[in-house]
Amino acid sequence: MEADKEDDNDERSGKLSGIVKREKQVERLKKQADRIETFLRENGPKMGKQGREIKSNITDNESATMVTSRGTVQGYNGQAMVDSKKQVIVHGEAFGDGQDHYHVPLCLMGLSRTCRRLVKVKITLRERY
Repeated sequence: MEADKEDDNDERSGKLSGIVKREKQVERLKKQADRIETFLRENGPKMGKQGREIKSNITDNESATMVTSRGTVQGYNGQAMVDSKKQVIVHGEAFGDGQDHYHVPLCLMGLSRTCRRLVKVKITLRERY
């Protein structure tokens, strides 16, 4: 008789435990839905280079979905311009786009700005010393 009561209690506590888990899951899903709704209200559609809407990322909307040999990853595409003689990076940028050919003009403009700054620094150093 005592064993039957214990079995009944175990069943009830198991059902209650399942209900509590379910309620927590529902609450978690509601929070996620609220977060998505807030994101959609605050951010417009993310447009690609060809004028079509592309996937957005709630955590980091400026990052990109890129295909690699090991699958798809979310992240940034880093570009570096290097002085091959001195083995020094003279300009670097991170882009939220996986296609390298779009970055060349932007990197060249950045390199041009860097070179102008270096010339100014060199002239200033000559004048001081």
